[in-house]
Amino acid sequence: MPNLIEELKKLVESKETYPYLKFGAKFALDIEKSDYTPNDILNKAGLSSSYQAEINKGISIYNYLNRV
Repeated sequence: MPNLIEELKKLVESKETYPYLKFGAKFALDIEKSDYTPNDILNKAGLSSSYQAEINKGISIYNYLNRV
């Protein structure tokens, strides 16, 4: 499993657009399998918990696109 905190920090520092949404979509399965909530990951990365909704949207997009 990737280090979710480090991956989030890298994506945010890359200055890409919608980094929190992309993080949620890219690591949706890893986030769901981990013991951490999106808010936990944001807090451990030293980022504002206000971005939790964006990560949740990314997870929802991943789940929607991968439905059977």
